[in-house]
Amino acid sequence: ELQSALELGPGDEYDEKRSKNSIVALREIYKYHGFPKVDVVSVFDSKTTTWSIQVGEGAPYRVRSVEILPLSELSRENEALWSSLRANLLGRFNILEGDIFDQEKVGSGVRSLQSLLINDEFVGASVNEVMVDQQDPPESMKTKPASGWVRLRVRVNIGDRVSFGFRGNRFFSRNELLSFLSVIVTGK
Repeated sequence: ELQSALELGPGDEYDEKRSKNSIVALREIYKYHGFPKVDVVSVFDSKTTTWSIQVGEGAPYRVRSVEILPLSELSRENEALWSSLRANLLGRFNILEGDIFDQEKVGSGVRSLQSLLINDEFVGASVNEVMVDQQDPPESMKTKPASGWVRLRVRVNIGDRVSFGFRGNRFFSRNELLSFLSVIVTGK
C-alpha cells in the first residue's frame, strides 16, 4: 500500500512536486491507519541521485471501547434475541480495547457483521453507522502510548429473521435444508 502511494520510483527522474505529493499521500495512509501525528520527511541527494523517506509514526489513536447497539428501539421479543446476538457481533467485529484505531480494520469489522447477520438469516440487516468520539484513557491502559482514545459505537439494524424449514424443524438452518434439497433434486 505504501509503495503504491509513491509517485516516484527507481529509475524515475526526481521531481519536487511528485515528491511532495508522495509525502502527502503517505501521511494520509498513516492517519487512516491510526497514526494522526505521523511525521514524514523526504530528502533528495543530487550527488547520489538518491531519494529517501523517513517516517516517524508517532503515538497512535487507540480504541477505548466498542459498543454494538441496535439502530432503533427493540420490541420485547427482539430484546432477548438481541442480547444473545450482541456478544457474537462484538466478537465478530474483532476490535478490542487498546487496539490501534485503524479505519480499514473498522471497515472490515462492519463487513464481517453484515456477513454474520446474512448467514444467520436476518433479512434487511445492515450496519448503519459507526460513531467515533474522543474518550479518556482507561485506567488499565494509561501507560500505553497514545495520541488519544476513542469509543466506537456501531449501530446495527438486525432486520427480520426469516427461516426456511419444515414445520417442527429445530435442528437445521435454511442453508442446510436447501443443501439437502439440492442433493435430493440433483442427486449430487
